[in-house]
Amino acid sequence: MGKALLAAAGLVSRLYSVAAIPAASLSPVFGLALLSVLTGIPMAEVFRLASPRGLDSLMRQALSRIAGMILHVDDPVSVIRLALSSLWRTLVFLAALLLPMLLAAVPFMVSYGQIESRFGRRMPGDTVVVIVGTDAIQPVEVRGDGVEVLPPVVRGVSPQTVAFRAAVDGRGTIVLDGREVEIGIDRAGAPVPSAFSTSITAAGLLDPSVRILTGDGPELDGSISLEPVRYRLAGIRSGWLVLYIVFSSLGATAWFLLAMRRRP
Repeated sequence: MGKALLAAAGLVSRLYSVAAIPAASLSPVFGLALLSVLTGIPMAEVFRLASPRGLDSLMRQALSRIAGMILHVDDPVSVIRLALSSLWRTLVFLAALLLPMLLAAVPFMVSYGQIESRFGRRMPGDTVVVIVGTDAIQPVEVRGDGVEVLPPVVRGVSPQTVAFRAAVDGRGTIVLDGREVEIGIDRAGAPVPSAFSTSITAAGLLDPSVRILTGDGPELDGSISLEPVRYRLAGIRSGWLVLYIVFSSLGATAWFLLAMRRRP
């Protein structure tokens, strides 16, 4: 089961890379925007298919009651009756939207980790700090392959931990008790490793920057120091999440409107 989940997660990550890497080679903002707009398409389609019929009728009925309140402002009884009727139809409308909104959030959450791993974090330079925790009794053996492990290597006990700086040019590998962990990045749009673990977790399946380590040995959990990326668009600086929400919403809205125009 674990191998099947890892294979599925790897396939999803490769599909995202097909679009992200060529687009990000032109501009990171373009790559982020492209993935976000594409995410909006399944969001809108799932919302449309899951939405019950008659939602527009419910909204029109609620609005008509509000208009009636204005017309009968001199009749308190009618105003109260129309207000209660409008409130009830609004509550029914919101309840009907709950399931479609929850289902539309699934593609949003799947893309969240994929986009953050590619456009949300970056290397702080050519040196990163790696912190590793383990349940091993013996100290963790650390060496680099294409990476220079810089002294000092700080070790702790109860629990067993090790922390060190690693100098990497592009992409390299550190070896922890025989397990290889990739760090760094060799091309724009590829996931930037930020953490690793020997346990299969939801974060590891949804976020390709969290590497799942396989093989025999003690349990390991670690993090790689990265810094958040700030983007400038139309003179405004913002984080990746703001752009993701904006562009995915635009993509979803555009697709939804096109689908409504095609509907007989």
